[in-house]
Amino acid sequence: MLLNKTPFVQAAHTNCSYSKEPNFRVSESLQTRRSRHLLGIRNFHTPPHTRKLRCKKKMVPQSQRRRDVRVDLLSASYGLGSWIAMTGLWVELPVLVQRLPEGWALASQLALFLQVANIGPIIYGLLHHWWPKWATERSATHFQLALGAISTLLLIFTWSLTLNSISLPFFVLSFGLSIVDCTSSVVFLPFMANFRACYLTPYLVGEGLSGLVPSLVAIAQGIESPECTNETRTIFSEETGTNISTHTLVPRIKEPRFSPEWFFAILLAMVLFSWLAFVLLDKLPFCQKEKVDASTKNKLCHEMQLSSPTTTDVPTDESAPASARSRTLYFYLLFLQGWASVTTFGIFPAIQVGFAIFDLIFN
Repeated sequence: MLLNKTPFVQAAHTNCSYSKEPNFRVSESLQTRRSRHLLGIRNFHTPPHTRKLRCKKKMVPQSQRRRDVRVDLLSASYGLGSWIAMTGLWVELPVLVQRLPEGWALASQLALFLQVANIGPIIYGLLHHWWPKWATERSATHFQLALGAISTLLLIFTWSLTLNSISLPFFVLSFGLSIVDCTSSVVFLPFMANFRACYLTPYLVGEGLSGLVPSLVAIAQGIESPECTNETRTIFSEETGTNISTHTLVPRIKEPRFSPEWFFAILLAMVLFSWLAFVLLDKLPFCQKEKVDASTKNKLCHEMQLSSPTTTDVPTDESAPASARSRTLYFYLLFLQGWASVTTFGIFPAIQVGFAIFDLIFN
């Protein structure tokens, strides 16, 4: 009992296993311990109550780490180049209508070119299916942002040129810029899926700003409703041999504070800013730390599939199997997305011209 109270024996019982072999650490002589001390070797027989505890660094799960504000800003800047043509060109129509030969028919013709640009996602889907190593989100993003930058750059210098009274350069370059908008949903979002889910919100904020910024620029440009002014015209009458004065109402729009060239230059800056943010998101080390691996993404997708039938209010048959309910939910959400796309990009642009003419006539 007396031996068990000594620290030396306690250390022996703590660090050494019980066996029939003699414990050489316990039976070390005083000379051996002195030699260890002179050689700088740590004493292995330190009592347990005087030892320094060494704790391993606790690894924080990736989902519980604090978000990086720099990645938030880059994500929002990346989404800034997603919907430039759909909003930027539309808010500039009051200025373009007065300067291009199409007049009020410009809006309907522009809507046609914007809808034809939906061939971009189809082409990307086919290329990604046939050549998945080449047609990736990274290469597709570089291509479409480069196409958008070239289109807006050429619009600055050629938007007013016509060919046989047709604004052909404007329509062709608007089509190139529209490909960026139509393809962004199938390219930008899969790239953001490589990051943690918390960074999707700032990207969507930037996507909303891609429509807000051109609208604010158009307001600063000073686009106003046309004012009808009396215009007197003098016509010579051959029957009476005198001049006849006629008074007609002619709509006139005040000159904007800056020209459409500067407006397209601002759109070009937005595209280049979005492109720069994409390169930084793809290359910077602190952005690489915020990416998730394939196993984490598969786990999140599996959790979403398990929770989606129970967390929605879609009316389904409770007696149906889980696979049938998941398929019903899938087609229901697909229908909602299709209906929202048709109304936003198909119906609203078509009736917008009629509302503008109605407002011009009765107001």
